[in-house]
Amino acid sequence: MPGDYTGMPDMTYTADPNAPEPAPVEPPSTIEGSFFQHGVTSLQATSSGQDASSTQMTTEATASCSVVTGTMTYTRTQACMRDEAVLRCYEDGAEKGKAVFDYQHEIDLDVNSGTFKQTVMITPKSMDSAIKNVTLDLNFNCRGYCEKDTPF
Repeated sequence: MPGDYTGMPDMTYTADPNAPEPAPVEPPSTIEGSFFQHGVTSLQATSSGQDASSTQMTTEATASCSVVTGTMTYTRTQACMRDEAVLRCYEDGAEKGKAVFDYQHEIDLDVNSGTFKQTVMITPKSMDSAIKNVTLDLNFNCRGYCEKDTPF
């Protein structure tokens, strides 16, 4: 390291083999239940593919993200919600088919800057052959001093 270290005494450190282990890394806490209401969410759509209704989401990286669908975990600086979202398509009141998506929502806090970043990943898992295509329209809103980056 640059600098003038004249006058600084020599230091010697001796390791203590009986010293206690350092505190473990904070294990993530778990929130019971599902991210979407009633476990697997049903989003209704008309045969034209437009949403007829949406499901209310509950609140809740990276290192704390579980690979298990249907989990919500958090630490002091990270949160992760993983669930399944199901889009059901109806035609003349009868279910025509459904599409299933893996949903992962990560929140990471940068403790040095006081800012946080959210990432949402939606991956198709399965889709009935009666459904020809699905268009997801995600809209993220910022309130106050924030920026949003929508890569699509």
